[in-house]
Amino acid sequence: MKIHAIRVRDVGHFSAPTALEGLSGGLDVLAAGNEAGKSTLFRALEVAFFEKHTGAGERIKGITPRTGGSPLIEVDFGVKGDFWRITKQFGRGKRAVLTQIGGSGREVRGDEAEDGLAQLVGLPAGKKGFLPGRLGLLWVGQGGALQPLPPDAKRGETEALQQIVEREVSTLTGGSLVRRLRARVAEELGSLKTPARAGPRVKGPWDEAVKREAEIARALELAVAARSEAARRREALAAFKSRRAELTAAEEVLAANEAMDTAVKARDEAVASRRLLRDVELRVAAQEAARKEGERLAVVMQGRLDEVARLGEAIATAGPRLEAAERELEERRAAVTAIEAQGETLRAQELRAQAAVHADEQAVMAAQVRVRLAAQERALAAATALEAEIAAGVHELAGKAVDGALLDQLISADAAFKRASDALAAGAPMVTIRYEPGAAAAILCDGQPMREGVLAASAGPLRLVIPGVGEIVIAAAASGARDGHIAARDEAQGVVERGLAALVSADLDEARARHKDVTARQSGLDALRARLSGLAPSGVDALAAEAVAARESLASLPPVSEGQDRASLAASLERLRVDLGELQVAYKTRQAEIETAVEAVGRERESMARSRARLLELERELPAAEVRPAEFARLKGEAESARAATNGALRELAAVRETVPDEGGIAAREGLVRRLQSEQVGVAKELQEIEVGLARLDGEEANADALGMAGKVAEFEGELVRALNEVARFEAEVASLTLLAETIDAAEADMRERFFAPVVKHLNPYLEMVFPGAQLRLGGDFAVNGLERTGVLDELDVLSGGTQEQLAVLVRLAFAGLLSGAGHAAPLILDDALVYSDDERLKRIFDALTVGAKSHQVVVLTCHKSAFDALGGQRVALEAWRCSQ
Repeated sequence: MKIHAIRVRDVGHFSAPTALEGLSGGLDVLAAGNEAGKSTLFRALEVAFFEKHTGAGERIKGITPRTGGSPLIEVDFGVKGDFWRITKQFGRGKRAVLTQIGGSGREVRGDEAEDGLAQLVGLPAGKKGFLPGRLGLLWVGQGGALQPLPPDAKRGETEALQQIVEREVSTLTGGSLVRRLRARVAEELGSLKTPARAGPRVKGPWDEAVKREAEIARALELAVAARSEAARRREALAAFKSRRAELTAAEEVLAANEAMDTAVKARDEAVASRRLLRDVELRVAAQEAARKEGERLAVVMQGRLDEVARLGEAIATAGPRLEAAERELEERRAAVTAIEAQGETLRAQELRAQAAVHADEQAVMAAQVRVRLAAQERALAAATALEAEIAAGVHELAGKAVDGALLDQLISADAAFKRASDALAAGAPMVTIRYEPGAAAAILCDGQPMREGVLAASAGPLRLVIPGVGEIVIAAAASGARDGHIAARDEAQGVVERGLAALVSADLDEARARHKDVTARQSGLDALRARLSGLAPSGVDALAAEAVAARESLASLPPVSEGQDRASLAASLERLRVDLGELQVAYKTRQAEIETAVEAVGRERESMARSRARLLELERELPAAEVRPAEFARLKGEAESARAATNGALRELAAVRETVPDEGGIAAREGLVRRLQSEQVGVAKELQEIEVGLARLDGEEANADALGMAGKVAEFEGELVRALNEVARFEAEVASLTLLAETIDAAEADMRERFFAPVVKHLNPYLEMVFPGAQLRLGGDFAVNGLERTGVLDELDVLSGGTQEQLAVLVRLAFAGLLSGAGHAAPLILDDALVYSDDERLKRIFDALTVGAKSHQVVVLTCHKSAFDALGGQRVALEAWRCSQ
């Protein structure tokens, strides 16, 4: 199969009819820029061959313009000497037309055209259209060849390649038989188990057998449990009845009742005697409390009477102490008042002395300001003069400056000119002129008579003229060195001339003299500026402002007063300050004494107030003073009576204690009663539980094993043996099939090298052209695993992007050669598949494509026009399609 033309309208951005005509069927190259529509043409080609005209899949949506339209695609192709045209329109007006060009001119439409196209180019049928099949191996879209991926089984590529390979290997039948047998084994294994795990497939026959075995095992377990449960119930019924007979015997019941009556009577007697003892103890406690309360009241009253006497005595002695403290406080306050008056007098004297000292200081400051003002005015005058002198010097130098850098450049150029001239002179021919004695100077040079001497023809030809005789031209021999010296001399001379013009100087000496003079004057100006900076660091204006500020400050100061002695003023002020300090210390001392006296008066007053308050409180608590002795005597008598009554109660308590059992005896009697009661309760409870248990067992017996499971133990045991045998049969079958699958895999591994032989046979020549001496390693699915060079295998993922895409192209060239050799030639189409290749590899790849194009068509779509220009092949271009449809 070869493609001769592709035409589109309303496909992608091709809204206007566009065509790619004149494909040679050999190596055809379409080189166009990005977004020129190369990939759009490739997708249109895929749609034309792989999609039905009635479809609306992703491929068709991908080529439909955004603005709408019905994509129209027309492809001219040849198959085994016949020429055909397939025309497909999608969307509105959808149609398919297959026409034979020349020959019979046969034309079919619709589904018949679709089926005819698939039969012509060998496309396997898919669910919604046609699978790419062998064309999918060779049509590589943009980015699709970056990695040499294996053929895609879902696109029919794997099956198409295997069919071609099997036709070439000697083990055709064996290979097909092995695959069919492997498929059959996989199908059988798949019905029994899942590939992902070793267990049975859910709902498969093996899984059903395992489930049946589990169900029978559970049923057998239930039957055995039912039989065991029935035996357990019978044993429990017998035990309950035996125990009930023991508990209800008459002699046992009578003995238990008599023991209970005896224990209860003994306990009640002990409790009654104990109660009597508690009553007597309560009376003793009450008498003891009355005694203690009477004694406490007498003690309390005695204490209060004593405290009243102490408080009266304290109040009597506190009055004189308070009066003395108050007198002392008044005396100290009077002393402080006197100190304050003396301090006011001293502070007034200090203020007068400070004013006198301040006035003297102001007068001294005014004298200092006058001295400073005079110095500032002298500096200002000098600075103003310097500033004027500097301005005059700057004005005088204006326009006379000489660029030092340019002058240095001219000096360097002049030196270069002299070096070049010297070099020319050293290599120039020397001409010596001598006249006969008495002869006139008749030899002319540039129209001027020449004197005797030696001349050098260095700058150019030397033309000597002898009037009436002729002329002599003398030139140095041409050489690269001489030409270089002349060029250097001329360039240096040009630099000097241009520089002198810029410096407005007649020659270099004049420029040097001007630069020296200007530099000297600049130095003088710099010295003047330094002096000005010393006189006025912040500038003349700042110095003038300082003088104005000094005049204003002087105006605000008082005139100098005569007859003031600063030393005596300072000594008087210092004495006053010393006296004030001493007075301040005395004032603080008196203040501290006043605070101490105030605290003493406060303490005495607070103590007297507390004593009077407590005395008033005691007077309210005690009876009237005239009845206090009688009341105290009464309380003491009541305390004595209570003590006597307490002694009588204690004697009664001792007598009762001798007849009452101790705590241990009472506890033993109570414990015996509780134990006998607990035994009676336990017997009654046990009898109740026995009755409940008998009723429960009777109910269980009536409802247990309704299905008769206890009698089916033997039946279930037999079924379980049969189920186990069935599961074992399936396990043996799975093991046999697994072993067979492993054997088939081993057989396929043995056949793999011969199975890959046709692909390798077509691949090796291309591989040698691009990667000399290298071997390509293929996987079982025809995927590239790596590239072996000099005995070292590089895995695919470590190879560069360029190497990967080159291997992908070579593998597809091998597939194309294999298909062509089997009589199913198809075009190899590469859409920008060589984007990472360097120039040398690209040339080798194109050599391989050129060789491949001799047996099948190769179409290269690329955006790298300049890189592909010199690589051969026929260049094709897009053009307008005069579409009549």
